[in-house]
Amino acid sequence: YIMSKILTDLLFSFLLLLVFLPVLLIVLPIVSILTKDNPIFTQDRKLTLDKKNIKIWKIRTIKENANFKQLEKSTNEIFNKPGFEKYVPAFCKWLRQSGIDEIPQLINVLKGDLSLVGPRPMIEKDLLIMKEKKPAIYKKRMRLNSKPGITGYWQLFGNRTKGYENLVAMDTFYEHNKSFILDMKIILKTIVVMLGAKHSDSIVNSTLVAANKKVEKKFLEVSFEQIQC
Repeated sequence: YIMSKILTDLLFSFLLLLVFLPVLLIVLPIVSILTKDNPIFTQDRKLTLDKKNIKIWKIRTIKENANFKQLEKSTNEIFNKPGFEKYVPAFCKWLRQSGIDEIPQLINVLKGDLSLVGPRPMIEKDLLIMKEKKPAIYKKRMRLNSKPGITGYWQLFGNRTKGYENLVAMDTFYEHNKSFILDMKIILKTIVVMLGAKHSDSIVNSTLVAANKKVEKKFLEVSFEQIQC
């Protein structure tokens, strides 16, 4: 499985970069004009506070100003960040919903920092919030050994309204059930979501409500308390 995952990561990332290169050549100048900033930036993320820091490549989608920075500083939520969306231009909102803003992370995969499929790495501030609010759940997250990924089980099927428990339960479920077949299912499902521009995140909530996403029956039989790392 390990070798097949490495080969899949390298092959898919290289091919996807080739496919999206013409799109990026069009998108990046538009983003630069809309945000009045460098269209590409890096963001420090990691799986847990004690794990390796990764400089994630992303397309800028937020028009930052003094008001936004103040809002960002005062926000103490991970899964829903009210007020942020008004700083996202309409075109950039579509980039987030389609997942195109994540495409530069394919470079991280080629470098070996990320996998295509795996637990979502988080910024340090969010990890500190999780550790403070839900220390027991944070300890369970610390037991994850999978390489962080661009997409993953929680990213596709997670319910943000159920918070930290749902995040760690789904990442732990993937840890215990990861396989080439499951990775392929997640990759194909991710492509479908991208084509429909139905991705939602903490800032942009699309019409695809997380609570109504179809989750594999196998997961429905597993509760957070039943999962042992």
